[in-house]
Amino acid sequence: MAEPVYDMMAPVLARWAMGAAAAPVATAWQPVLGQDPAVAELRLLALGGQFLDAMVEAAVPASLKAFPPIPQVALPPVPEALAPTIRRVLGQLKEVRALGLVHLLARRGYSLNPADWMPTPQDDVPALYAPWQDWAAAIAAGQETLPMAPDAPLSAENWHDFGPATRLAAFVRLRHSDPAGARALFENRRRHLTADERLGLLDVLGADAGPDDVPLLRDIASTDRARKLKELATLLLARQETGTCDGAMAEELTGFFAIEPVGAAGGQQVIKAMPLKTQAQKNARWRLLYQVPVLDFAAALNLAPTDLPRLWPWNVDERLDMDFISMAARSGPDAMLPGLLQAVLVNGPPYRRDYDALAERLPVAARAQLARAPLAAEGRLAFFSALGLLAGGGELDDVVNTPAFRAVLAARTAEDGLSASNLATELLALGLIATPRAARQAMAALEQAGYLAADSRLDMLRLNIALEKTGAQE
Repeated sequence: MAEPVYDMMAPVLARWAMGAAAAPVATAWQPVLGQDPAVAELRLLALGGQFLDAMVEAAVPASLKAFPPIPQVALPPVPEALAPTIRRVLGQLKEVRALGLVHLLARRGYSLNPADWMPTPQDDVPALYAPWQDWAAAIAAGQETLPMAPDAPLSAENWHDFGPATRLAAFVRLRHSDPAGARALFENRRRHLTADERLGLLDVLGADAGPDDVPLLRDIASTDRARKLKELATLLLARQETGTCDGAMAEELTGFFAIEPVGAAGGQQVIKAMPLKTQAQKNARWRLLYQVPVLDFAAALNLAPTDLPRLWPWNVDERLDMDFISMAARSGPDAMLPGLLQAVLVNGPPYRRDYDALAERLPVAARAQLARAPLAAEGRLAFFSALGLLAGGGELDDVVNTPAFRAVLAARTAEDGLSASNLATELLALGLIATPRAARQAMAALEQAGYLAADSRLDMLRLNIALEKTGAQE
């Protein structure tokens, strides 16, 4: 009978767990265990293992759930030879900086292993990871199945066949291939969507909004129930047309400035900032620069918005310069951005947090141009500034011949008083923003400065170079 054996196994397993002999309590098998204590333990181990394997079935915990399979993504995983370096770098990166590695790998034609990294549904990652984001969202919601996104353009008919992330990625593709169709689809579906879903789709529309989108933007700005939707629609309208703010506010703002002629002949003009006498005046000017759109401000000054960067009184008041850059980044029309970028590079401070909003509106090449500014004027922390400005959208070729890189080399000297670990994050950021050519140059310079080739702080630079050698980059 099996019952006596079942009753016996509990105290046997308990004794083994405590490191004690169990043969004396194995009453059901005493006749076959023998008198030698050592032999008895071995026989009990063999009999117990066979019994448990044949007669005992492990019960599945009620809390155990079977997850749906992780979907495949469009790019192959990183070669296995590079996996240890990838894991070390991921362990050193924190939060948003890890996304820099994700974007770098995607640009080189690779994806990460889901065992090493999995995006959250909220992460701003390359579109290839949208299936993983939907998988993560399904797991969080307790779903046991995950529908496969159809291999067809997004439409009203197949809308619900996509998960949230794959639907947004499909909407981006539709907006690029058929702008009017994407706008019509958004109008068709928006009253059935949550505020967050509407906001994500409107953000896609706003990336290249034009005159044809104005009626929809006006409707959202006036009728949508969500405050963030109304604010974004109003902001996008401000880039398209004047009259989006109270005219009295624009007139009040122009009272802080004057248009004056310059030069002997007086044929050129500049904008002059009027002197401020009180903190209340400074607060009022700051508030109006935040609230009044660029087009309304330019109209009140009888100027074209593209004239503003050229005529602005740069370097008179740094805070005023940053307020103007922030204002232009939020509400300036697209035609104004090239002139603004050039004016910032020539006249603006090397880097401030306000530049991030400007970078978000620039194409990749222009973003890289802006990211070079802090490297030319700041110390070691400039690599973080450049990484933030690139925002996963580009790489820099000439980083070695910059003050920022020379500051990293100088930090190796004893006079600097820094421990070696203090440079680890700077070198990580350097590896994330450098092209393979720049990474090779940096490695050579760092080794010449005394770094060992196997130094773990150079992992990101080595990985950058190795990814190029695979020949799989886009």
